[in-house]
Amino acid sequence: MRAACRVPIVAAHLNGWRRSGDFGVIAHRAGSPVGAVWARQFDPSEGPALFVGAKTPEVSLGVLAEERGKGVGLALLRRLETMAREEGLDGLCLSIRD
Repeated sequence: MRAACRVPIVAAHLNGWRRSGDFGVIAHRAGSPVGAVWARQFDPSEGPALFVGAKTPEVSLGVLAEERGKGVGLALLRRLETMAREEGLDGLCLSIRD
């Protein structure tokens, strides 16, 4: 997490983690984390990369390079989608960055 927080756009999604409305999940293989997906609802005053609405949080996703192409990211996104639906959210916003 420390390395991720050195990337400004990612840090905005992690700093102060577990504020109201934050939610996410971590994927493990053989007891070690291999990927994570999380969502944060921003207020327009925070200058998010993209603001869709007050009930549509932004999503962040990361998967270790050696685990890519194995369905980890898709499984994480599906679980997050279920969590969002259970929370009564309008949807999720995912923008792609390298």
